[in-house]
Amino acid sequence: MFEKKGFRILHTSDWHLGNTLKDKDRTEEFEKFLNWLIEILKEEQVDALIVAGDIFDVANPSHRIQEIYYRFLARVSLSGCSQVVIISGNHDSGLLLDAPKNLLSTISIHVVGSVCKGDLSNEIIELKNKNDEVEMIVCAVPYLREAALRDVAPKDIDRDIAKLVVEGTRAHYQAVFDLASQKKQMLENTNIPIVAMGHLFAANVSGGKDEGIRDVVGNLGLIEVDVFPEGFDYVALGHIHRAQKVGGLNHIRYSGAPLLMGFDEIGQKRIVHIVDFPKGESCVVEKKEVPIFQEFCRITGDLATIKNELYLLREKKSKAFVEIVYEGEEFIGNLSY
Repeated sequence: MFEKKGFRILHTSDWHLGNTLKDKDRTEEFEKFLNWLIEILKEEQVDALIVAGDIFDVANPSHRIQEIYYRFLARVSLSGCSQVVIISGNHDSGLLLDAPKNLLSTISIHVVGSVCKGDLSNEIIELKNKNDEVEMIVCAVPYLREAALRDVAPKDIDRDIAKLVVEGTRAHYQAVFDLASQKKQMLENTNIPIVAMGHLFAANVSGGKDEGIRDVVGNLGLIEVDVFPEGFDYVALGHIHRAQKVGGLNHIRYSGAPLLMGFDEIGQKRIVHIVDFPKGESCVVEKKEVPIFQEFCRITGDLATIKNELYLLREKKSKAFVEIVYEGEEFIGNLSY
């Protein structure tokens, strides 16, 4: 357990519940991850869980996957973690996430699936302690689709969609930050941190290109770090599948996907972020590594090498998902084995 230094959040994203790999069902893997996450919330004495989008892999997930999601949310309060904030990602249906939001809010689970046109106040979430005192203000910004961007972008912006994405995103975050700052002033407590959430593709990430996200054609949607007002104490991002900082800044981070989403991600550690907010000080970020719940394996070589590696996996009774890359010189018409 990490030494606790103030109000504590756990930042995660990109669960992609319901994802399949070449038609291989991963339901058991998702359940194991969520069971592990419940135990971490207990062990690390987390006050609030922050989930930055792409909860589901598709907009219309199966009933079974939705059951797993809601069963997890019902268990969170029993973990000692008293509050949850969830935003939609580009894979999610904002309407589906929003449907039970009023019911979920009664147990301090706050969901923002869609932008409310002309009123951003629903994106401002107050997180409180057991004494009903506000400990944090969260600007829960969901994935910003074109209509939401046009609603706040400067009216004189041209038809360049790339500029719309950047300037619309900048205007949206400035607007929600201003609302959060007003709330903070009303509370007359300068030590209350303001945390932003987002699901977007940022430029200048540490560690190089992320293999889990497609190339953005012509840098469309590439967001520079300066779109976030300087007053944010932490920015919890989702969309990129590898945990990393943005612009080299400690307080603006992607948590990455907790599970591998493809063979290109083999070898990348999966983590969640534990973030503490000591009163009047900068946030403290710790990484918690996620266990491997499903082995992924890539076999590369000629036919003899491939057969030998598969034999060894069978001997170990491995249940690994295997990708085979044939590099032999001999043409083989049927590689089934």
